[in-house]
Amino acid sequence: VNMANPQAPRISVFPKCYFDELYSGRMDYLDWLRQAATLGAEGVEHYDGFFKSREFAEVKRALLFQLTNFGKPFVYVTDANHRNRGELYLTHRHEGVDLRLDYARETLHNLQLLWNRPVHIETVLEGKPKVISFDGANFSEQDFRSDSAAQNLAR
Repeated sequence: VNMANPQAPRISVFPKCYFDELYSGRMDYLDWLRQAATLGAEGVEHYDGFFKSREFAEVKRALLFQLTNFGKPFVYVTDANHRNRGELYLTHRHEGVDLRLDYARETLHNLQLLWNRPVHIETVLEGKPKVISFDGANFSEQDFRSDSAAQNLAR
């Protein structure tokens, strides 16, 4: 939080100008963080497990995703009367970065409190289409296969 103005939005950065140096080995991760600190932001956007691969193309795609939609996942309401029972069904547009399960579960929990019916989200986890659900008491995770999941997986 900005101590001078607690109401001011937090600013985080991703110093993409050093991306090639970082993954070509000309700059190490700590140097990258030091360079980011010179950009005048409050922090660098990063979380454990973000770098799932050291392959240049995979890492570049994951890092550039942080610049798209401010690193937030694209989630859409697919059906507000799922199974004709008033359940909320969401679809996550997978962009090569899996949802963080702790965030997804907390979000489903909060949505279920608001919706007062079971909530579901279709996503891709570790390359496999899944549906994560919360009914107000229990979470469940099921394998899922459909045309939309196949398209989601292909992205």
